Amino acid sequence: PDMTEGPILKEWGACALPIFSESQQHFCSENKLSVTVSFEAAMAAYPKVGFGYIQSKVDGSQIWFYKGLAMSNFMMGAADIEGPDFYNKTLALFEEYTLKFPNYVEILLDGDQHCYTESDLFFSATTANSDGEISNGTLLVQWVTDFLQGNASSACQGALQGADPSHGDDYCDKLLTPKVLNLDR
Repeated sequence: PDMTEGPILKEWGACALPIFSESQQHFCSENKLSVTVSFEAAMAAYPKVGFGYIQSKVDGSQIWFYKGLAMSNFMMGAADIEGPDFYNKTLALFEEYTLKFPNYVEILLDGDQHCYTESDLFFSATTANSDGEISNGTLLVQWVTDFLQGNASSACQGALQGADPSHGDDYCDKLLTPKVLNLDR
């Protein structure tokens, strides 16, 4: 939830970590550092390096973590988040990255799976089905292969629409797809 990352990073003692620039350490000491700020700084600093997300549209673990974080900070309204609203928040973040950084793309997989790279699902999940069933859509392992070769584009399965939680979670954001990774090599 908004306004939670900065205080948590400071409380956990992250502000002095050498992974953060002097500017980021200053943001951290003021409770303003976020993963987004750090990720954007890295994308800006390394425009010839690809950055991407492998993301389930309604990642169950992320939703529960979000709810728990909201409740821990007495943000009970935010703790009521459900799949479509979470997906909409994810799309808003990815829209920012897409508009600012040509070296960024993402793959959005239907379902609620949290992690893929350590699972057999890495080899069978597609944008249309994350549970390993045979389906149409972009195969995750192929997308990652293309990404590592600098040839990926954003991938998603569903009708192209504007981001809106009233659409549910079975659509794709028309501002994200299609976008081709551009590393200007």
